[in-house]
Amino acid sequence: MDQPLASAAQFDYDDETAALIFKVQLEDIDELLEKSKAKRKGKEGSISDQEHALQLQRAQLERNAMILLDRSTSRSISRAVLHDADLIAHMQMQEIQAAVDRVIALRFAGVNAETQSDVTSQPPPSLVSESLDDELIERLSAIYHETPREDSDHNALVKRVRLNLPDQTGESSTWAATRKIKSRRCVICEEQVPFFDVARLQCQHECCRACFMEMYEAATVDESRYPPKCCDEISPEPENFCLFLTSELIKKYLEKKIEWETKNRTYCSHKDCRKFIGLEHIFADLAVCPTCDHKTCTICKEASHDGDCPKDNELQQALELVKGNGWRRCESCGRILELWVGYNHIKCPCSAEFCYVALWDENRLLLREHEVVNRGGNRDAGAQVRAEVHCYHDEGFNKLREGGRCQDCGDYIYRYILKCRRCPLRVCLRYRQDGY
Repeated sequence: MDQPLASAAQFDYDDETAALIFKVQLEDIDELLEKSKAKRKGKEGSISDQEHALQLQRAQLERNAMILLDRSTSRSISRAVLHDADLIAHMQMQEIQAAVDRVIALRFAGVNAETQSDVTSQPPPSLVSESLDDELIERLSAIYHETPREDSDHNALVKRVRLNLPDQTGESSTWAATRKIKSRRCVICEEQVPFFDVARLQCQHECCRACFMEMYEAATVDESRYPPKCCDEISPEPENFCLFLTSELIKKYLEKKIEWETKNRTYCSHKDCRKFIGLEHIFADLAVCPTCDHKTCTICKEASHDGDCPKDNELQQALELVKGNGWRRCESCGRILELWVGYNHIKCPCSAEFCYVALWDENRLLLREHEVVNRGGNRDAGAQVRAEVHCYHDEGFNKLREGGRCQDCGDYIYRYILKCRRCPLRVCLRYRQDGY
């Protein structure tokens, strides 16, 4: 059953043969997996060691096949750049020359061409291939064993007006191994490395692949080395250096980037986890660890707890203010409520009901009496106000055809007001429907 994984590099196969080997081996593994599943029919939910090994082997084959496909694609791009750039440049040169000839012809004919200034004001024509990065082309050639172009003087190439481009074929691996490759000095380790194996930083310094990877790896474990930089110039995002960094390192760096750039971070309070918890996993003052599902208080950074956090300084200051002013907090939603006049029975906007005070408060009754006097009542309303405290308004309300201010919401009602049949309470229809 054991089958060795094919490798184009190990056996020196061409890409087509290696792709065929991968395809055949994948088909064999799929067939073995189907047979193994048929044997354990009726035992869903578990896999055998044989199936697990086959799945791992299949995943490795798929990775190798993808690497081979990426290699073929890159090689195709390299060939296209090498073989077609000169032809495209030659065609562009012909178009520019035709435009210049037209301007000259119009001048001889005595015609003032509007396009004359547009053409003549342009800088000397240059080729499309000049806009290409010659070093990048040579890097592709060196990496994928293609013959680099010997003639890098594009203007000289145009002067020859070469119409028939010679067929440039890939060199053999033996010749590629003996061909001398340009080298660069790494600014960090000062070692000479192949020119295609160096990364150019923002400050134009160049470092080798190993030092470049170490720079980004250090940024994932040491916050003081984040972000990676050279000469105080921050290095570009790792996605721009996929040839030098592994996908695992890029993923780890991007995760650490979010962590390092987050202010007031929250880490899992579980002693065996301690993982960073991102903002997407924080709800109000509660952070849920995506790794172990442990809950952490974002204020004290300890395990989650009921009630207010004792280390919430701003909340403690607010509670002192509430206590000093005689206010109350709703036991259900925590909203701060103030009773100015009226009854101790409070109904919070969250629909929770509670008693505002447990003891008799004569000062509130005096405020209530003053309010009654100010709206036209008599000065002996104290007894009625005291009786009002014990009124549950269960005898209904009378509809008065006069304006008045609702004693609950504070709005002034112009057309009519509802008055309790037992006490002087006056409310609007909306608050009557809310439960009185």
